Formats: sequence, structure tokens, C-alpha cells
Amino acid sequence: MRDYVYAATLIQTTAGVGDFLPRTSAARKLVRDQAVLAHVTVTILITLGVSVVVTALG
Repeated sequence: MRDYVYAATLIQTTAGVGDFLPRTSAARKLVRDQAVLAHVTVTILITLGVSVVVTALG
């Protein structure tokens, strides 16, 4: 579990996989999916934050 959390945090906070290499196609797919999910999550959080600020000021 500790390795998974490390890898997920590394993928979500950088543009690459850092100091590990996904060797199988399944592992590469998981890394790709994690990167896409991280991008979508951050986009949604920023959108919600902007919406709250605009609503409060409006």
C-alpha cells in the first residue's frame, strides 16, 4: 500500500513517473489512468473553487 500511495502521489504531482518504471502494459495503463484522473480531479476542484468565489461575489 505504501508503494501505491508513493506512486500515485508522484504521478499526481509531477508530469512523469519519476524514479520507477512501469514495465508491463497493464502497469503503463494504470499510470496513464492515474495521470488522467489526477488532471480531471484538479480541474474539477479548481472549477468548483472559482464557482464558489464568483457566487459569493455576485
